[in-house]
Amino acid sequence: MCFKCYICIIFASFVLHNQDIIAATISGDRAAAFKRNFEHEILTGNLCNDTVDCSVTGGDGITNMIADEPFGVRHKRSSLCTLPSHPDHGAYTQAPYPESFPPGLDFVILDYFCFPPYRMVGKSPVLCNNGQWAHAFPTCKLFCKLARYQDMDFRCLISDDPADGYSKCDYVVPSGSKVQPFCKVHYFSRVPLNVMTCVNGTWDHMADTCRPECGTIIAKGTPLMSGGRPAKYGELPWHVGIYYKKNKPYEQICGGSIISRKTVLSAAHCFWKLGDMEPPCRYAVQAGKLFRAWNDEQDEEVQQRDVIDIKIPPHYRGVQTNFQDDLAILILGKSFFFKMLVQPVCLDFGSEMDKRHLEPGNMGKIAGWGYTSEAGEPSPYLKVADLPSVGIQQCLNETSFAFKVYITVDKICAGYTNGTATVCKGDSGGGLSFPEQENGVTKYYLRGIVSTAPADGLTCNTVTITTFTHVASHHNFIESHFENPGRIGLRVLNTRMIGFYNDSSVCFD
Repeated sequence: MCFKCYICIIFASFVLHNQDIIAATISGDRAAAFKRNFEHEILTGNLCNDTVDCSVTGGDGITNMIADEPFGVRHKRSSLCTLPSHPDHGAYTQAPYPESFPPGLDFVILDYFCFPPYRMVGKSPVLCNNGQWAHAFPTCKLFCKLARYQDMDFRCLISDDPADGYSKCDYVVPSGSKVQPFCKVHYFSRVPLNVMTCVNGTWDHMADTCRPECGTIIAKGTPLMSGGRPAKYGELPWHVGIYYKKNKPYEQICGGSIISRKTVLSAAHCFWKLGDMEPPCRYAVQAGKLFRAWNDEQDEEVQQRDVIDIKIPPHYRGVQTNFQDDLAILILGKSFFFKMLVQPVCLDFGSEMDKRHLEPGNMGKIAGWGYTSEAGEPSPYLKVADLPSVGIQQCLNETSFAFKVYITVDKICAGYTNGTATVCKGDSGGGLSFPEQENGVTKYYLRGIVSTAPADGLTCNTVTITTFTHVASHHNFIESHFENPGRIGLRVLNTRMIGFYNDSSVCFD
């Protein structure tokens, strides 16, 4: 077999596996002609069949066709191919002679590889024809990994100047790459997110985590309580429905407020029966919901989650302790995906903001699917009400003697005594939140959780003040169930729960 014919065989194999490289080096008409020639000479068996198809002058026309069209990258303009140095931390093999390179060769293919943990930057193999290399030689570099986060995205800088723009990053990027972190929609960073540089396979620094936006009302348009008004999608995106799973469809029994991706704050009495806490597996949560029914087709973007653990204060005993410590932390089996209709409410346990929000007469917002009148039925759609904060002395003065014992030291009061609006059965566990202006944006902070109200034998007493569990009074209990929560001035808990989940509870028989 002639040497040039052997080269053609190698070249044919290269074409079969690297058509994108060939297409990039030959113009459209010539590429079509090359394909016809290639199919005829190679695939029909006419290659080196005792005919001088691969003459020194390239009589078969295959290599001539490429040689006549210059490559986009020319590292050396000569008629012969000169081998480059092996790359640092890597090497290459060449065809047709992997061990040696005979002089005078005008066609060669280099197949590059890198030594672990180095990875290749650039394309391999590289083709040389008549001293012209098809493209730049690849190099071997260490890479940095980019983790995928729910709250953060990354863009790679095209150059050292951010004004030149960005490109999409792979999950690994080579040393020398500069990456700009970005917080995704509905997330924010407390500090500027500086450019990260990959240096010898290690990031020069790690970007600060993005935290969920909280307490923002974004009503979409489509339209608890007695006297309330219909809610709009996204109006209270932290409000969730809590459902009892004994019968299907599941029954809505209480409300709650999202405080992190996997946790909801509600009332302990929602889960307390016969002097003990119910198993967590008997409950489920729905967020992003407007209509009360579990599987209402009118709801647009509902997120359903099972409850796998419930944390309540150790001294809570329901009516035996006058509903003091009426608070529960629900841990969900799967994280919420935060977007417009599902967001957490803000938390801040600082006394200054708490006192300011709870000044008598300040209006707090609450939502629920509870009963709408004294002898009515639960509301089929979410209703929202604005309730005024009531000072503790007025609260004690305007409630019945029998109910005063339930106004414990961890309670705050809100509501009307004239029937304007109140909370009813089914609204328990819902959050009372107050507005705060921050950089021109209104944020709502959770201050209370619906606990008790005088019922007078009815499902809904429309002329009474309601008591709420004061969230700030339980900041030690809440923080104790999170790992390194720091100051709640971060506005939303965004850390892992401590301890094992109680996910082995006995459910319904």
